[in-house]
Amino acid sequence: MDPLYVILFNSSLLIALTTIHLYWTLGGTVGLKYAFPNYKTSRNNTKSLNRINLFFITILLALMAFCFLVQTDIIFEVISENNMKWGNRIIAIIFFARSIGNFTYLGFTKTIKHSLFAKLDTYLYSPLCLFVAVSTFIITL
Repeated sequence: MDPLYVILFNSSLLIALTTIHLYWTLGGTVGLKYAFPNYKTSRNNTKSLNRINLFFITILLALMAFCFLVQTDIIFEVISENNMKWGNRIIAIIFFARSIGNFTYLGFTKTIKHSLFAKLDTYLYSPLCLFVAVSTFIITL
């Protein structure tokens, strides 16, 4: 398989994720119940999203998409090849860590497994993150 197809898939996936996260950062609510775990605080209130953290994730996803687009020569090369390899390795580590999870709400190792988000995370989000991590690591070879 040509690595260009994998790079294009990863970059288009990251552009879509960036767009969705930007929508949520700007106050959109469609799809939030599918994308974030609903957990209760000690006062039985649902925790609200932290817009600053969501904005940081949006910027991080945009930078990752930019790194992939530079590799396709769609965007002029502004990053050296050695720095690009290290950037890809960092992206692979981030997505691999996301697929493993935080042992409570995210990833394959989560303990809360009966919510709607947990089921989507098990069958969609974590495997997709693992695929992006493995494919990104293979690109660096």
